[in-house]
Amino acid sequence: MDRKPSGKSRIKSRRCCDVLLTQPVIRHHIDSDVHNPSFDQYFQYMKVLAEQMGFFSLVTSGVPTPPMHLLSLASYLREHNISVSVADLNLAYLSEGSDPEKELINRLLGDKPKILGISAMESYLLDSVYRLAETAKNCNPQLFIVLGGVNATAIDEEILQTNKVDVVVRGEGEVTFFELCQALLNQESLSSVKGISYIEDNSVVRNPDRPFMDLTKLPLPAREIYPLEKMYNLNNGVDAVYSSRGCPYKCLFCHGPSFWKRIWRGRNPDDVVKELDYIERKGGKVAFLYDMNFGFSKEWALELCQKITKKKLNVIWGCELRVENLLDMKFLEEIYHARCRSVFVGIESMDQHSLSGVDKGYLVKELFQGLKNAVSVGINVETTVMIGMPDDTRDSIRHTTNKIIDLFQNDMLKLVHYFLCIPWPGTEIGNHPEKYGLNIVCPNHRNFITAPSVPIASTKYLSAEEVYSLWEEGVVRLCDEVKKKLLFIEFQKVLNT
Repeated sequence: MDRKPSGKSRIKSRRCCDVLLTQPVIRHHIDSDVHNPSFDQYFQYMKVLAEQMGFFSLVTSGVPTPPMHLLSLASYLREHNISVSVADLNLAYLSEGSDPEKELINRLLGDKPKILGISAMESYLLDSVYRLAETAKNCNPQLFIVLGGVNATAIDEEILQTNKVDVVVRGEGEVTFFELCQALLNQESLSSVKGISYIEDNSVVRNPDRPFMDLTKLPLPAREIYPLEKMYNLNNGVDAVYSSRGCPYKCLFCHGPSFWKRIWRGRNPDDVVKELDYIERKGGKVAFLYDMNFGFSKEWALELCQKITKKKLNVIWGCELRVENLLDMKFLEEIYHARCRSVFVGIESMDQHSLSGVDKGYLVKELFQGLKNAVSVGINVETTVMIGMPDDTRDSIRHTTNKIIDLFQNDMLKLVHYFLCIPWPGTEIGNHPEKYGLNIVCPNHRNFITAPSVPIASTKYLSAEEVYSLWEEGVVRLCDEVKKKLLFIEFQKVLNT
């Protein structure tokens, strides 16, 4: 039996919009118990160091930005004559201390949507998402609730079996969510909508996957319906841009291979420049090109850089590169000339065996030259390190920590994100932990964050508790190094006064 949205005729016709898209609070105090306190202290010191150095880091600074994934959905819906508004509960929480559930109720009563879309990008947000879903249903039992994002795609069946939401949008959202909204608003069957999962007759139905869209047909994100000035006042003019999607690599700890199917696609460079120009005209100063692999197509990236330079934009930007991109001096010089001032590089480990064990695809010996190249050009590098990858041993972890500290002390790395390797559902190691010798000791996905308060998983050679202890040891050592740099900066200020 084809499913049709139940009770839609009971929703009042008087409304301000068809769809309300919602960004949950990224880090609510109610969820503080899942965060490691030692890492929290380290993170705070890194934030101060970033500020002192004038280094714009989206991750380290913890800077909120407009929810571009939702603004992209909103733009596509608006282009197809579906009215939509966006509720950034994270912005309201950070700027005004607003309770997210109360804020959502106010938006639901004001906008009177028929459909509520909630972003479920990461597993650690699920508790927040569920609280919002329950609040929304209590406010309007006839409201149709949809989740989408990386995490929702990975555990769609688990989410639906909670009976808190009606549909999960899997994979790339714009076309799928539009067709879903169209079906719901017209009270049509959902059986023909590709890329969605839902409950029918007490069973999970997973419609066929949807092919990826042509990104050149993607409209610019709907920043015009978002309180940009309020956000820029909060974050000193920082924004985010998705200029490409996907990555062809197959790192076993990453969601990318399953979500993006190892396919890379770039947007039209002219559209990216228009977006950067809009950000600058509205008061933005820094943009992060939040692509998984900005340097995959150098031809595309260099064309984009040339157009940025030609437009004479003043906004500075950062991007994510792989180690092999750092080996190309001409490429680094070109992106610097286009006002790239920082790059985010996933080093993960300084042990080649551990890297090869997760198909990272680069050689440790290449790293040192790449970092020298970036520093010589004037590009700051920040990195992630992941402790507890499948082939990690006690020696490999301590070797990685020692080498990373050396690079940080010598300013080859400006900032270091020292994370625990998490076997997220939807990743290769998360879907098949036993294949990689992992024993997952924490069954609650709520704790699946990169700096958790409890041990998560073993390696082939270390228990989960041993991995966790070594990770905490490294966090404390790195925290001490950050504090030393801050003291040195303060000492230099005193000398200069």
